[in-house]
Parts: sequence; structure tokens; C-alpha cells
Amino acid sequence: SEARSMSLTQDASHGWLALRFSMCNDKLEHRSGAIGVFRIASLRQSHAVKIREATMTILRNFCEPTVRMPYSSSKRTPYTKMYKVITEKVEAMCADGAADEQLAMAMMAGNVHEQVEAIFPNLRLRVRDLCHAVRRLGKRPTFADEYLKETMNLFLEGPAKLIENSDLFKARFSCFVKELSGWSCKSLSAAKHRFESLRTPVGRMALHFEAVLRTCEVVMFERHTKKEGKICENFLEKVKVEHALTLACLSDAFDEHMEVTRFCDQENFDLVALNGKLAGFLKTIAYLFDEGQCWNV
Repeated sequence: SEARSMSLTQDASHGWLALRFSMCNDKLEHRSGAIGVFRIASLRQSHAVKIREATMTILRNFCEPTVRMPYSSSKRTPYTKMYKVITEKVEAMCADGAADEQLAMAMMAGNVHEQVEAIFPNLRLRVRDLCHAVRRLGKRPTFADEYLKETMNLFLEGPAKLIENSDLFKARFSCFVKELSGWSCKSLSAAKHRFESLRTPVGRMALHFEAVLRTCEVVMFERHTKKEGKICENFLEKVKVEHALTLACLSDAFDEHMEVTRFCDQENFDLVALNGKLAGFLKTIAYLFDEGQCWNV
């Protein structure tokens, strides 16, 4: 209630909507945290309307006191005063660059139709998270192609996960990398919810492909009756030279995609220069893969 201004950040993914807040009082004391999540897949409206209704539900649940025990069927006691206080203090909101999320924000600000009631009457700033949207440049084409998707899963769900989750296998892999190239490489970690983080294991496995094969061979022979051995055996049976070449090409594409993502992630990036940056990205991708120059570079 002491907050002078609030901002909200929301993101919808895999049928779930997450909502976070950031607020500041007159003394410039800052607070931030999570408000809640809601499964929008359970709603029957169109996607933008779903996001609007889910946002209202998350805020109402947050403003209601927890007078019921977990898994109780009794309803909570509504506390509408707090709901009104929060909604009137929201002045900024940020969401993904997706059209449905941007439309949902406009609906919540009351800028779409007179019959659509505004949830946040004092919402002055609607922010499009461009960096978040740029991730789709790499993610959607990769998983739209069945062979690229198969190659990614073959490496990431096999040796990458196995090596990263075991200190022993990680040490073996590091030793093979040191022996074969003289370099140091230990981590193949990645965050599944951040597609751009897959650039690290994909690039390192493409660069140290022989070390990956040797590590899998050792694990298969040492633990042939256990789950780890079966995973390595399955990987070695399926992997081909084409998979290694495809992984290397994906690594090149991810590097170019990361350049665009980092450009958009700057707080003071020039929006005018974005068109040129994207044009350069498309030109490079076409040069490498459409013209086949990735084999000559």
C-alpha cells in the first residue's frame, strides 16, 4: 500500500502465464517479486482474452487472504480493496513481443474497445520485450525441421545431459578435450527455457566431437548394464557423420543469432539500426547455408 508506482512483467509459455511485479515508494525504496502463475490452457477464450482473464485471476488470488487450507474446496474471502489499490498503481507493463500478449496489454489498458473494461486505468507505458521475441528467430526454424530437431535431441538428450550431470563423466570429457586439442572445456550446461543458452553445448560438442565419442565409448564399456551405458550405446548406434556436420552448421547459425539477440538486449540500442542488423543477419544466413559457403569458410 506504500508503493507509489508499480510495473508488471508477464510471460506466457506452454499454456502457463507468469506475472511478476516491481514497485517503488516515495523514498525510492525498491521491491520486486513474483505475484503468481495461472494455467491459461484451461480457459476457453481466444488467446489474448485468456491472458487478460488470467492476469485478473492471478491478481485477485494474490489479493485474497489465505483463509483456507491447501486443497480445501471452500472459497477464499475476497479482499477487493487491495485489488483496487494494486490495479490503480500499475503504470508500466512489459510483455513478450508476441501479438496476442501485446493485444492483451492493450485490452488491460482499455485501448481496444469501449466495451472492454480497463484493468489498469493508469497504465501509461506498454513495453515490448524485443530481446525475448528475437529468440524465435533461432528457435522456431530449428524445431520446425524434423531432422534438425532429431539432431538437437540426439546430442542434447544424450551425451550433453549425461556429461553435465556427472562430475566423473565431465572430468573424462575434459581430459579427452585436453588430450586431443590442448584446450580446456568442462561445461555443457544449458537452460531449457532459454533457447539461446543451447549455443554453448551445441558449439562445444561440434568443436570437440571426437572427445564426445571417446567419452561415450568409455561410459558404454564401463557401465554397459546401467542406464548411462545404454544411453551412450544408443547414441553411438544412431550418430552419423551427417549429424556432426549438421550440428556444426547449427552452431554457426546460433552464433549469428546470438549477435542479434545481444544487440537487442542492450538498454540503449538504436531502434533505427535494428532493420540493418536483421538484414545483415538474413544475408549472412543466406550466404552460409543457401549458397553453401559454410563448407568453404
